[in-house]
Amino acid sequence: MLRPGGPSGVMTRSAVQRLEGNGMAFGAKLQPGALRAFGVMEPWLLRDTVVPASSLFQTRQPIYQGDQPQALVAEVEAYLIALQPRHDALSLRAREIAQIAEDNLDISSVAAVADRLALSERSVQEIGHRGLGVHPKWLIRCFRLQDAALRLETEANVSLSGLAQALGYFDQAHFIHDFKAFSGINPTTYLAQKTEHLNHVPIRE
Repeated sequence: MLRPGGPSGVMTRSAVQRLEGNGMAFGAKLQPGALRAFGVMEPWLLRDTVVPASSLFQTRQPIYQGDQPQALVAEVEAYLIALQPRHDALSLRAREIAQIAEDNLDISSVAAVADRLALSERSVQEIGHRGLGVHPKWLIRCFRLQDAALRLETEANVSLSGLAQALGYFDQAHFIHDFKAFSGINPTTYLAQKTEHLNHVPIRE
């Protein structure tokens, strides 16, 4: 039996999930702005937390009895569709902001995002807060650090100073500080502990 967990907001800190015994875990990743589409009008209240779905939605959460992943996918998909999500103008604009930050890793400031959308910085900040639950500056840094982690995992002989410079950091120390806050470990340790599973490293106790 797979018992339900619950929806979470944006996780702005590194997370450790202990896996032990036998079993199965399943999660559905929502698009940026989707919490608002599901009626969560204050997504910032869910930041860095997980809550029971019953506290947000009126329908019963599925409790899956089998061990077939495709059947589980179908049940969770049906559950989410039954909630009848509806985007509004703000959630769509929030998703657009996230897409710009993800697709343009040379962007390092909220001002640059605002210029792309012909909006003021204040408007972009407000949309990020109300539509995503996070500040756009954090979003920009998150995508850039995800790219850094990918490079550490897939490229040979990565220079940390060169990587920091490519990401727009003035010095390597600031890059290492942000990377550790993002992943929980410094880049050197991340590189030494990488596995075949992208974006996942074992935590040595």
